[in-house]
Amino acid sequence: LSEHTVFEGAIYNQDASFSIAIIFKERENTEKDYIIQPALRFSNFGDMTNIGWGDLFEEEEMERIEGILNEEGFTYIPNDELEKDYDGVMKGNSDFPNWRTRFFDWI
Repeated sequence: LSEHTVFEGAIYNQDASFSIAIIFKERENTEKDYIIQPALRFSNFGDMTNIGWGDLFEEEEMERIEGILNEEGFTYIPNDELEKDYDGVMKGNSDFPNWRTRFFDWI
């Protein structure tokens, strides 16, 4: 981790479907009205992980990160899969518009 990487423990994410986030501040990008912060998130459900805004990393970097996560027993879920409409067992719940919200976002 670099000096610009921030670790957020579960205490900061009590209203989320993820427990831990590692924020890559050096990749932060400011848009008009918001700040994009790529973060490695660990879902509260199973050993799933994801990096939101992974397109701000080089392909080789993402492959390396995914490889390390796999070696440590985590399953990396790609962003394109998480953007699909949620059709899981709680499909009547409008709080889950997509799989990202269900497993890696604030709820």
